[in-house]
Amino acid sequence: MTLVPGTRFGGYEVLESLGAGGMGEVFRARDARLGREVALKVLPAAASADPERLLQFEHEARVLASLNHPNIGTLHGIEEENGVQALVLELVEGDTLAERLALGPLPPRQALQVAQQLASALEAAHESGVVHLDVKPGNVKLRPDGTVKLLDFGVARVLERAGVGRERARRSAPTLATAATASNGTPPYMSPEQVHGMPPDSRSDIWAFGCVLYEMLAGRPAFEGAAPAETVAAILEREPDWSLLPSATPPAVRRLLQRCLAKDRNERLRHVGDAAIELREALHAGSGRPVQTDEEPAAVRRRRRIALRVVLASLAALLGLGLWLVRSGTPPADAPVTRFEIVPPPDLPLVVRAHTSDVALSRNGSHLAYTSADGSLVIRSFDRLEPARLRRLGSDVSHPLFAPNGRSLAFFSEAALQTVSVAGGPARTLARLEDAASAMAWGPDGTIVVASSRGLLRIPSGGGEPDVLAVPDAALGEAAFGTPSFLPGGRAVLFTVHPAAPEDGPRIAVLDVVTRFRRDVLGVGTRPVYAPTGHLVFAHDDALHAVVFDLETLTAEGEPVTMVPDVLVNANGTANFALADNGTLVYVPGTAPRRIVVVLNWFEELRQRLPRKARSVS
Repeated sequence: MTLVPGTRFGGYEVLESLGAGGMGEVFRARDARLGREVALKVLPAAASADPERLLQFEHEARVLASLNHPNIGTLHGIEEENGVQALVLELVEGDTLAERLALGPLPPRQALQVAQQLASALEAAHESGVVHLDVKPGNVKLRPDGTVKLLDFGVARVLERAGVGRERARRSAPTLATAATASNGTPPYMSPEQVHGMPPDSRSDIWAFGCVLYEMLAGRPAFEGAAPAETVAAILEREPDWSLLPSATPPAVRRLLQRCLAKDRNERLRHVGDAAIELREALHAGSGRPVQTDEEPAAVRRRRRIALRVVLASLAALLGLGLWLVRSGTPPADAPVTRFEIVPPPDLPLVVRAHTSDVALSRNGSHLAYTSADGSLVIRSFDRLEPARLRRLGSDVSHPLFAPNGRSLAFFSEAALQTVSVAGGPARTLARLEDAASAMAWGPDGTIVVASSRGLLRIPSGGGEPDVLAVPDAALGEAAFGTPSFLPGGRAVLFTVHPAAPEDGPRIAVLDVVTRFRRDVLGVGTRPVYAPTGHLVFAHDDALHAVVFDLETLTAEGEPVTMVPDVLVNANGTANFALADNGTLVYVPGTAPRRIVVVLNWFEELRQRLPRKARSVS
């Protein structure tokens, strides 16, 4: 049985594949009965005929069913159809810790917050007699609301010991033998006793926990080598490079790491719950003040290089305030509107093309992307001062756009719509575009709407043949459509209508993607974007404007106000700006097209200059 988007598995509609591993493939699916999305972890039919694989699969289900903790992914049930079995799991949105670490180390305070929740999850598992045995960044999910989830108990072991675990261990004995041989962990996070083939216990999880905490702070694994044998040698013979820890790491956390990574497990920390307590105390050290998040020496050196490059000594202080606002998510009501410039380095210059927008911003405002001259996408994290990752994807890469969840980027290249993971890996082609394409919008359900010479095209989340949503009406003097953007909920799309007579000027319209009904919204403007404040932001005459917008009636109210007077707008009306849900605005100035201006808490300025009526937008 092949599962592809659109097929059904029992009472679930498969939406997309989320990844595959040794124990099966995981799909996003919709529960038709309860109206929720879940994750289906499917054991292939061929594996279902393997008694050992089947026992291991059932073992994971039993382990998860025995655990109930807010930091552990929940098991909803088991489904079977045509001989294929699947675990129905909680769908945890957000990046894996591995994906986040691909962009660099976490700020110390965030690292301790993640580690504290991870320790609480392991404490709950250990109290139930369960050891995970594969604790690693790839099995830790970071939800957008800050919650940490420990996943994948496929090789977990139930310990036979006094108390709650003994009876469960006895019932699971055949399964445990299989699970123990199926996997011995992931090399960089394996404890010395696992390397030696000795029976693991809860202290093996504590070792792996220490490896993960070290990597979050230092930005690189505690033990690594060019080959697995070198990694094993590092685990058995060498200490982590403690000098890589940020200078802001509290002494208590340094001691905790040393106790977690003691090679003799008899000298190792005995209970992971003690780690949770240490971390909680470190986060509220003594006086109750939060842990300082000063940057480590390497980052300080990078700051000095950038300060020299931009020749503005004051920029570092301004960035410090700005980065705090970005990290904190939605700024507080009294947070100031803060502006600063990013000057791309000479070897990674920003390039702007004649017909596309070449800057992008993740929905949560944490990451910026732009196109560079050598066909690269440059990704910059706002909690770091240098580009985090560079991908050379083709000479004609254009129009980068973050996915709604921020985990991947879409872009145009080689007459195709392609996507690439922010964490790395090869690009994937979603659709061939024989018609010239100039802009796109990524909907909350994963579909992408592209503006092409044929009109507005809709491409399924998993890729495939485009569906034509709307075409220009020559009888109405329409020549082309451009710059689509989704309204909240994904039911409607704003877009630009370019007239056949240039003197008429472009206008803004809205399209219901279900009924295909469309109508005009504004008689002038391009590149419309809806702001959560209840405003429509758009470009006109090399400037950004805003007008109050009613989501219920899909109408503009009152007169537009000029908000940013100098924005680079291309000949086809595509403006180089991007807006995040937390109020961060980035744009390329028309008078300085090699720089990127960042405005933090821009929504505050929008509210002050263009207040809404008393009725709020839901």
